Amino acid sequence: REDVLEKLDYHVGDPSAAGDSLVIPVKRKKTGGFTSTSKVADEKQFSAMMKFVQDKAEKIGEEIFQGNTRVNPYEMQQERACEYCPYVGVCGFDENLSGYAYRRLEHYDTNEIWEKIKEEGKEEHHGGIVDPGTKEGY
Repeated sequence: REDVLEKLDYHVGDPSAAGDSLVIPVKRKKTGGFTSTSKVADEKQFSAMMKFVQDKAEKIGEEIFQGNTRVNPYEMQQERACEYCPYVGVCGFDENLSGYAYRRLEHYDTNEIWEKIKEEGKEEHHGGIVDPGTKEGY
């Protein structure tokens, strides 16, 4: 919505103006639309994303309630969750030990992510398409 965008950054809030935002990851085309690299979602996409996040949070909560507190960090390309985790010194995760391995996540472009979230909404089970685990089955 243009009114929300204008409040976030007046430089890109004007649909007739092209350019980058210094505040949010959005860039306008001269034609008034957004570039393919802009991080935008329409209302339908945003609703689907919110449902996906809510379903994922519920699933994780259920697993924790059932006693699953295993350490399960991800790795995607050259990035590892442990690099940003404040508990890295106390969690006990060590990929050099038997039974410990990173969940290797696939990298998707923006369109693939939206398609997978859309597909996930059609599935009866949770977590099967966007986060099917890892290549190793974790």
